[in-house]
Amino acid sequence: MNNDKKAAKIPQWKIDKVKELTEDIKKYSVVGVLTLKSLPSSQYQSIRKSLIGKAKIIVSKKTIIKRALKNVGGKLLELSDYVSEIPALILTNLDAFKLNRLIEKNQVPAFAKPGEVAPEDIIVKAGPTQFTPGPMIGELAMAGIKTKVENGKLTVIKDTIIAKKGDIIDETKAKIMKKLDKKPMKVGLTLKAVSEGGAIYLAEQLHIDLEQYINNISKAHTQGINLAFNSGVLIKETIELLLTKAYNDARNLSFNARILTSENTNDLLLLGESQAKALKAKIFDD
Repeated sequence: MNNDKKAAKIPQWKIDKVKELTEDIKKYSVVGVLTLKSLPSSQYQSIRKSLIGKAKIIVSKKTIIKRALKNVGGKLLELSDYVSEIPALILTNLDAFKLNRLIEKNQVPAFAKPGEVAPEDIIVKAGPTQFTPGPMIGELAMAGIKTKVENGKLTVIKDTIIAKKGDIIDETKAKIMKKLDKKPMKVGLTLKAVSEGGAIYLAEQLHIDLEQYINNISKAHTQGINLAFNSGVLIKETIELLLTKAYNDARNLSFNARILTSENTNDLLLLGESQAKALKAKIFDD
């Protein structure tokens, strides 16, 4: 009886929304939970447009999203734990890592606001600024930045970390960073978690430093070739190197053993001539 009354109180539009979202989720192999908190509307619309044909973003109320995830069931139930303020779902058939890479590519630099957490060490580099001496000397000093006057402008004396990774940025430092045109933050979609193939991935688990990844592959390739070469393993990358080494080793061996070959005849004749001259000089010196 109570359940019937409760069900009767649920507006039809909510029931329809849950059903529609449930069907949308079932069409995709990868489902992610986003938060749109602190994302300007203009930026959101631009990102959404750039994702057309790659991923679909659905913004809805927490209760509707959680109910739809529950309806689909399985591992998707765990995604409900990551539905926070201003939530949205992102649906795609890209794998989770490619999805995260796509989201990161659509982020743009932004000024820090008081109370935000520094995503990395924020460094003010040594060098000239556009500021003239005056109140800015004190403002920069309050942020731990030492300056001197050069050619009528303030110059930062040395590289200065004004906020370490994980630090809460206060109002003074946020203000200074804005004046110095430093944008340490990233504005874009914030991915919380992703479900793919029965596994749940947190956003930080999906981050890949692509440049570092490529460097690691290149380094591993070079090390592999060196190992194969030093072990005498014949592969297409080492054949020419090993044949060149074998040729040089054989030539050195025949030369040191005084074995005449077409390659070392001239060298051995020159050696013999040199030794003969040395012997002649020694005889006549004696």
